[in-house]
Amino acid sequence: MNPVRALRAEPLLHSVPLLYALVVAALVNQVSYALLGDLTTPALFILLALITSSFSKNMIVILTFALVFSNVVKFGTRIQHDRINEGMTKLTPEEAEAETEAEDKKAKKVKKVADPEPDVAPSMLDPTMVKEAKTKLAELKGIQESLLSAMGNIDTHLKNADKAMDSLNEGFKEGAKKNKK
Repeated sequence: MNPVRALRAEPLLHSVPLLYALVVAALVNQVSYALLGDLTTPALFILLALITSSFSKNMIVILTFALVFSNVVKFGTRIQHDRINEGMTKLTPEEAEAETEAEDKKAKKVKKVADPEPDVAPSMLDPTMVKEAKTKLAELKGIQESLLSAMGNIDTHLKNADKAMDSLNEGFKEGAKKNKK
């Protein structure tokens, strides 16, 4: 058999099982988008299939092109949309303050997790290592509590800094007005 002939896609372009598989895949794909409320992707699929049918009469080519590019457009725009809008919500100062208070309340309600059961039998543990581990755990708990309290205090410091910046801005504005006169 000629190696060039073996690489040809002609048998795939006339394969009936492949055509049926593409029809099923296209139907399932577009119906699932429609059921999820996304009607733009099925509409784009139909539009691409109609445009492609004017260039090719092979249904495998038409379905493959429409299926691939409608999904590329859907997921490509979603990825860009997620990158652009990530964390870019506009909050009023009151909403931002309410959100930080809610986060503070959540931080204070952190439940203490019970000590996990050791993976080894107690007789296998070295008593000095257990004692060291307990002291280190106590130190870590203390550090964690001090960090949580510091995070609660940072809000008041930020508000004070904001007030100081506002007073500086007012002072600069007044100085600029005096210099103009």
